[in-house]
Amino acid sequence: MVRGLALALGANFVWGLVFVLPVFLTQFSSIEIALGRYFFYGLLSLLFFFRYSLKELKNCSKIVWTTALRFTLIANIGYYVALVVGVKYAGAEICTLMTGIAPLTIAFYGNWLKNEGKFSKLLLPAALILLGLFIVNWDLFITEAPLEFSSDYLLGFSSVCVSLTIWTWYVVANAKFLRSHPEVSYFDWSTLLGVSTFLWVLLIAGSSIFLVDRSQLVKFFTWNSDLQLFFIITAVLGCICSWLGFFLWNSGCTYLPISLSGQLTILESVFGIIFVYLIEQRFPEVFELVGVSLMLLAVAYSITLFKKTGSEPMPA
Repeated sequence: MVRGLALALGANFVWGLVFVLPVFLTQFSSIEIALGRYFFYGLLSLLFFFRYSLKELKNCSKIVWTTALRFTLIANIGYYVALVVGVKYAGAEICTLMTGIAPLTIAFYGNWLKNEGKFSKLLLPAALILLGLFIVNWDLFITEAPLEFSSDYLLGFSSVCVSLTIWTWYVVANAKFLRSHPEVSYFDWSTLLGVSTFLWVLLIAGSSIFLVDRSQLVKFFTWNSDLQLFFIITAVLGCICSWLGFFLWNSGCTYLPISLSGQLTILESVFGIIFVYLIEQRFPEVFELVGVSLMLLAVAYSITLFKKTGSEPMPA
């Protein structure tokens, strides 16, 4: 379990960078940043594929290849599109809050699917995480602005719920797939997911050229400091946050019960919050510190509980 915890911790650490790095790319849209990120993720994966993984993966069954294409279309493209629609029509605050609930939905769904233990042992850490999220997002709840349930807001909120459902399903399905296909190494699987993402990015980017305003593409053909920063940050997002993050996560989740690994994903938000403090060069407010501490306490409690009960990943 210690090895799995270390790998999951590393994955959440690099995933936390996703919350702060796009802030420096004010001249580019979220779609452009996402395509840049997945382009570099796919490009690195393609290099690894031909250098290290081709021999191993070409002998795999078709289900491995089709699963990779299906997972990346749903969990990368579909998830991000739903999240972008949610941010646009419902606001970033509610999206951040709903995304923070993912560790709970993953833990309960994974435990229901695999029956790794009693649901009662998940209640206390779930309550601590919810309370921590509530405190960290206190400003969202005390705002005096009335909430307008317009058709646009309902569309955005529904999209956020879709993105939450997609991510919950993907984390559990991905862990189940890896355990049922031990012939596929974590390295090769992370590489194959990247190659599949690359194919979808090329297809979408190629199609969008005929749909977007050509004037919006001029900035990608004029070399300046903004474009240089775009390539640097999207390369970090693609190579470090995506490829390395997925490799660490795929490696770690096979050593951990799904219900525990699900709760560990809250560390992505915790690291993201810490990175924000570092960039803003400030200490957290008291309520922020309390909220983060409660989330960390929930994770520590779950780890201790699973160690005491001796829970191990169940075979698929």
